[in-house]
This record gives sequence, C-alpha cells and structure tokens, in this order.
Amino acid sequence: MAKLSLENIELMLGDAKEMLEVLEAPGEVDAGTKELIQLTKEQIEELEEMKKEREAE
Repeated sequence: MAKLSLENIELMLGDAKEMLEVLEAPGEVDAGTKELIQLTKEQIEELEEMKKEREAE
C-alpha cells in the first residue's frame, strides 16, 4: 500500500475534525451518532500518528 503524503494526511485530519465538530453540535445524540463520534475520534488519533511518522521521515 502506498504511503499517504503529509498534505493528504493533513487534509483528511482537517476533514475529520470538522466532522467531529458537526457530530458534537448541541442537540440530542442517538446511539448511532455516539458510535460515529467515537469512530471519528479514533480516526483523528490514527491520522495524527501518521502525520507524526511522516514528519519524522
């Protein structure tokens, strides 16, 4: 599998953070949304780790 460029990782990270803001907006949060919020947080963590690895290269 090809490595993502730092630019692509940063774009994906920005998108994930924006999505998290939308999901956590005030209002009722159902079980499906809670799961999506958790998955988005995990994705952000993974992308931040990928970014650190790319920056270290």
